[in-house]
Amino acid sequence: MAEPAISDLPASVGSASGVPPEAAALPDPPAETRPLAAETLRLYRADWVVLRRNGYANAGITEILGEAGLGTRAFYRHFDSKDELLVSMFAENASATARRLADHVEDVGRGPARGPHAVARPEHRGQHR
Repeated sequence: MAEPAISDLPASVGSASGVPPEAAALPDPPAETRPLAAETLRLYRADWVVLRRNGYANAGITEILGEAGLGTRAFYRHFDSKDELLVSMFAENASATARRLADHVEDVGRGPARGPHAVARPEHRGQHR
């Protein structure tokens, strides 16, 4: 049986409104790092929820851990501080965005669409003239 993707983590990680799209867009880690990466991803997603709700200054590690459903050891296994969690989360998100953009640019270069509207979604092409 295949291991579930990290993006399939239960919706219990996050508030009733769900996981923010920025957090849900994080890529699945390689299989060999999946157990630790699953904890990290749960922390990232919980941090997004807590940051959006409270702002950075009022976001506490205890509240992030409660949102993630993890204990203190899980946090400190990966990060030394709330600052380190935030920097790591944004670095991962930036890397994932850069990979998606590079893939998109590569796909557009192969396709028949050319010109400034080639990167727009099909439903938006030609609407901004």
